[in-house]
Formats: sequence, structure tokens, C-alpha cells
Amino acid sequence: SYNLLDACRRFSFDGDCYMFLGILKGELPEEVFHDQAKMLEDLRKEFEKADQKEAGKKRLKNAVSKKAANKVVETFFSNKTKEDLLKLKFALHTDQPGKLVNYIELFSEDENFSQGAFVELARRLHLEDFEAYMADLQEALNLASDGATVPYRSLATVLEEQDPLKSAADIAEMIRAGTADIFLEDPAPDSPVDVLTFCAALRRHFFVRKTPADRVEQILKEKRGRAKAASRGPPGLGESQYGFSLSSAASPTSASAGEAASDGVADRRKKPGMSVSFVGDPEPLHSPKSGTADSGSSRYSTEDEEPSSREGSDAGDEEAEENDTEEVLNDDNV
Repeated sequence: SYNLLDACRRFSFDGDCYMFLGILKGELPEEVFHDQAKMLEDLRKEFEKADQKEAGKKRLKNAVSKKAANKVVETFFSNKTKEDLLKLKFALHTDQPGKLVNYIELFSEDENFSQGAFVELARRLHLEDFEAYMADLQEALNLASDGATVPYRSLATVLEEQDPLKSAADIAEMIRAGTADIFLEDPAPDSPVDVLTFCAALRRHFFVRKTPADRVEQILKEKRGRAKAASRGPPGLGESQYGFSLSSAASPTSASAGEAASDGVADRRKKPGMSVSFVGDPEPLHSPKSGTADSGSSRYSTEDEEPSSREGSDAGDEEAEENDTEEVLNDDNV
């Protein structure tokens, strides 16, 4: 037994050994083996669909263009971060550097039952993403707890804030799996849930994060904005969709009304006979900065923001760099 454990640790760079060691230590559920096999089979079928699309009525050539292969990676691994997607594309180019990607060779094994860089990386990310997801959930639950427990009603909120693209049905399934050993009947909303027991129960099931870890904060802001707009309702008569209402003593057909329509909001405030009043509280431009994350934050939250001009420059440089990289990876002549 000691020799087996030692061999798994020394050869944990191999996907099979890494997974087997995680299952032995109780860090990974046994169903991860079957889920990973299904993931690779589904991925191979996506390459086959891309081949059929390119071939049309012609016979399949068991290969797709580099651009089509990169598109398959982006679509299939839509829950990965930008960094992980870039790693997968580079691994794909390493295995298949030519104009076409032969997906039969891409998924084939060598004499040691090992696969190429692309498949091995996909398998490793499949496991590491689960481990990171469970760690994020436990960290968020600890922040929302009183030291050891959280109210039952808070579980759904914490789970949604860590994975905002996950459906309500999937969140309910996770809560049932995590509390099956805690409650024998339907709990009250204020019933305490032990964080360690809940997380240990979750680890016995293979739950996949639906939201890319680097987009959690952005998607949460978008969802909150849509929810706030929905609760406010459609703009009323004389009310702007941007949250302020305009009222003027002048006739809409008068020259002063025409001037007011062409001026900015700041100029309107200076004109006599016209007032600007905001409907509801305006959305803050920046979220409050804090040294400690709250229950809705993520491990991937950013540091203090730079001035807007610096942000625009950095974002533009990053986007230009990503576009250059995509152009290289999609180039059939590389």
C-alpha cells in the first residue's frame, strides 16, 4: 500500500495517477473517472461534427482546419478561463502543428497508454477545476458563517454568487447532496448547517462549475443590474430609461425645448424652468474596496483599480495581444 501511494505521488504528473491518488485520499469522488471519460468522448464527437460541417456531402477526412479546431475548443470549454483556453489551444498546436488537426491522432494513446499534450491538459484541468470550485465554495461559506455554521436559507445565495450561471435546479441538487447527512426532513430556513460537513458531502459528488472563474464578478454585476432594472419597471411618461426624469415648464414645441433636447444633462440643470430628478438610487460607479472579501466575492477578485485612462490602455493592449495570439493559432500556414 505504501509503495502504491508513493508511486502515485511520484508519477502524479500523469493524469491517471493524479486522479487515482485524489480518489484514494478522498479529495475526488469516484464518479470523476466516468465523467472524465464521457467528457473526452463528447469532445471527440464535437471534432467529428466540425469535420462533417466542413466536408458537407463529401467523405469525412478525420481532420479539421486549425480555425475550426480552435472554435471547438472555445465552445466545448466555455466554462474555462481565458488563460486555460489559451493553454488548451497551444497544446493543440503542439500536438498538431500542421494546417489540419487530425482528431483521430489527437485522441490516440501511445505504448504507455499516454495521450498527447492537449488531451492530458484537458484531463488535468477537468480535475483541477473541480478542486478549485470546492475550495472557493468552502471559503465563501466560511465567510458567511458564524465560525462553524451557516443558516440553511443562505446556502442558495452563496452557491449562486460563486457560480451565477448555474441553474436553480442545479443549485437545489447541490444543496440536497450537501445536507443529506445533516437533515432527515425538510429543514427550517434558520436551521444551522455545519460548513465542514456540507463541503465534505459535496466532495462525494462531481459538480462542475458553469461560470468561468475569471468572469464571476462581471456576470454577477450584470445579473444585479438586470434585476434592479426589472424591479424598477419600464420608464414612465417623461422618464428616461437611464433613471432620471425631465420636467419643463416650457412647451415641447417651443424653441427652448429644442435647445434643452440638444444640451447635456449638466446644461439642463442650469436652465430655468427645468429640473432633473433621479428615480431610485443611482448605480455606484465602483464597488466598495475592502481588504476582506464578503460572501459574494470570489478568490479571483481584482486589486485596487487604476485610473480609467490606464484601464483603457491596459485593456486595449491585452485585447490586441489576445487577437495577435488568436491570429497565430488560427493560421493554417503556421
